[in-house]
Amino acid sequence: MNNAMEARALIEDLQASVRGQQRRMQELEALPLGELEQRPGAKAWSALEIIEHLNILSGHYVSRLRRAYSGEKVTHGGTFVPGHWGEKLTIGMRPLKDGTIPGPMRTLWFFEPKTAKAKGKQSLLDFQALLAEQAVLLDKATAQGMEGPRITSTLGPVLRFKIGDAFRFMIAHQERHFVQLERAMKVVAPQHSA
Repeated sequence: MNNAMEARALIEDLQASVRGQQRRMQELEALPLGELEQRPGAKAWSALEIIEHLNILSGHYVSRLRRAYSGEKVTHGGTFVPGHWGEKLTIGMRPLKDGTIPGPMRTLWFFEPKTAKAKGKQSLLDFQALLAEQAVLLDKATAQGMEGPRITSTLGPVLRFKIGDAFRFMIAHQERHFVQLERAMKVVAPQHSA
């Protein structure tokens, strides 16, 4: 069985991560479109492709969390006990403290960011809207709690997360790709400043 977490501390950690991502998105919005569209390598994703991938995955969880919090089914608990798969998948997704990414994984074809270039900076605006909604949902988690209906994962009903695990997994996934984003921008930015 997984260890119980103090619910308020968990929510505050998730809120801090979302706020940091919101700040970084504002910085990216100020960059030239060409820099955001440029891939750092032949098979590597551009900044916009990374963000569009986040729009796909995070959009899935945000819509389901929104639905969970729209009713009266979510309740309060002072602690949150992660589910087996929620804990395992969140830990496997979250970058380590030194910035390395544990267990690199291949993206399933239906989560590939195929239209990121065509969307341009709209991809950034879409993700900023998702982050704003995540912040609102985390505020609701503070007020209403995190005990309630299960959240269907992006793999379908075969894997359903507890509400707290859905938040944790989604935000860990974003953190993972923000590491990828920073690596991409480190390669691309010097080419645009010359």
